[in-house]
Amino acid sequence: MLMSMKEYAEHVGVSYNTIYRMCKNGDIPSVRFGKRRKIDPAKAMAKLEADEKTRLREKEEKARKRQLAYNKPAVDRIRTQGEFLAALKAL
Repeated sequence: MLMSMKEYAEHVGVSYNTIYRMCKNGDIPSVRFGKRRKIDPAKAMAKLEADEKTRLREKEEKARKRQLAYNKPAVDRIRTQGEFLAALKAL
């Protein structure tokens, strides 16, 4: 069942302007009927959940890279190939 932007805004508990902006930016899939724009709630929620998962994955990846950079062994402390391999395994 398609909903108007106003109905969908009330359904999810945000302002009409927020829904309008999200539709305009392509964050929520919508269909135009003349001057009116309709939203399929199931598709909109699926898109928002997928976007949230992507944001969380990117945030975790960034944190992991930051942690790896912090734990990176100093090159001047590693004198042998064995020490280098041991340091890499420790990561």
